[in-house]
Amino acid sequence: MKIQVIIAALILITLTNCKRRDPLWRTIAYNDQLEQALFSSKIASDNWLMALKRAVKKNGNRREGLESAKRAELLKIRTAELLAEIQKVKTFVQRKRGDGYDVKTGTLKKPLANSKINKQVETIRKKMKNYFNFLKAEYKDFDLEFLDNDQLSAEEVQDEKRFYDVYFRGTSVIEALMSLTHLQFQAMDYERAVAVQLGRRRSTR
Repeated sequence: MKIQVIIAALILITLTNCKRRDPLWRTIAYNDQLEQALFSSKIASDNWLMALKRAVKKNGNRREGLESAKRAELLKIRTAELLAEIQKVKTFVQRKRGDGYDVKTGTLKKPLANSKINKQVETIRKKMKNYFNFLKAEYKDFDLEFLDNDQLSAEEVQDEKRFYDVYFRGTSVIEALMSLTHLQFQAMDYERAVAVQLGRRRSTR
């Protein structure tokens, strides 16, 4: 499922269930929904890899199947590494910029504080750029046209200023966290696009 579809659905759910009109509360609620959806996406990714391995084993561990499983594991590892790097920045924003969570309300103490993560954003941009280069090199036998057509992978990560302007310039803590989660979702989308082709490659051999 594309990130745009997920976000649209979450907005609808959040606004439908939200009885308070406080914009900050709606933003916090939406961010919570986004985090839950990301968690579900990670579980689906784990289940996909396990299913692929079971299918390979069921088919007698043929060389082609084992090769697909190996490439799938590498894809999973590299995606997980990127997600972890973004998660580090999210934790930094929550603790250092948002002053941590209020134990009573379970929400950030300073959700509207300035995120101020210029250096961290540049690190993420470089990590994402390296991830896209990895996909193009490791899975060059696949149809990766989506990487060239996608604004994030084809344009935004290539330009330091544009990347920062699009996702983080002038953001509050809660807005920066939403942008970071969005980038994690994007990484999961790219993984899924390659995973689908890995599954097709295995099934046709």
